[in-house]
Amino acid sequence: MDDLFEEKEHLLDQIEDVLRRVILEEIRNSANNHDKLWTIEETATYLGIKPQTLSVWNSNGKGPPPTKIGGRTMYIPELVREYTRHHTRPR
Repeated sequence: MDDLFEEKEHLLDQIEDVLRRVILEEIRNSANNHDKLWTIEETATYLGIKPQTLSVWNSNGKGPPPTKIGGRTMYIPELVREYTRHHTRPR
């Protein structure tokens, strides 16, 4: 009977350890995603336009300001939000 109890205790300890690791990983991911840069696709989705349109805007110096990271065009979410606040027309 004691062996069964010890086995259950051991399994509960393992489950607790796994849950702790999963929760810590989620906390780290959410902290990292807070400052995550957006791709052209993510930014276009947020703006409700096609990625190609955003690329054309970028080429013509329009739209939210992009940044280059390792040759990739990326967007800072807060700057995209600021752009939409200043360039949205009331209906």
